[in-house]
Amino acid sequence: MASAVFTVRKINGGARDTHARVLDVQQDSMLIDDIKSDIKSMVGEKEVLSRKIEKALKKIENLPNLDRQVAAASELRVQRNRLSELDLQKLEQRDGVIRTEKKIQRLREQLTELRVTSENLDPSNLIAQLEDEITTNTYLLNEKLTAEREQKQKIVAELSNVSNMPAIDQSDIAKLQAELNTKTSEIMELEKERDKSEENTDENFR
Repeated sequence: MASAVFTVRKINGGARDTHARVLDVQQDSMLIDDIKSDIKSMVGEKEVLSRKIEKALKKIENLPNLDRQVAAASELRVQRNRLSELDLQKLEQRDGVIRTEKKIQRLREQLTELRVTSENLDPSNLIAQLEDEITTNTYLLNEKLTAEREQKQKIVAELSNVSNMPAIDQSDIAKLQAELNTKTSEIMELEKERDKSEENTDENFR
């Protein structure tokens, strides 16, 4: 029974966690769209930079002036560096998209598993197990434990009467010792039976 209740609580908790993750994934999906838009913009910017590089190369080829050639070469270097940065950014953005898509897939699989588990769970079985547990606990509380308590109280009363008796000889002491040993054995047997009953009850609800 405890296992069934734990399963229900686990499913409810998992559903809440999955719902929160789904909300995160929805935000991630919006982020993916932004990333894809950025990648598209960077591709366009790369094309513009490529054309600028080609234009700068043509200027270098056609300009006889050294200063102008140096300036064009410097501009070419700047544009190439910028182009490399764009390639790196595009690669990072693509990696981010891949990671997010994998995360979405994992959450969808978890959500599907939770739905299947909840659909296969029969509430009537849980109710029956709860009723059995309540019945057993009520019996242990109102009948078995009460009887054991009364028996022990009776033993204590008998031992108290013995302790209040006048002086006795060695044979009386031996007799009382034997009775005490018998009562002690009975108490231990009752405790063993109780412990065994509790263990069996616990196993039935696992």
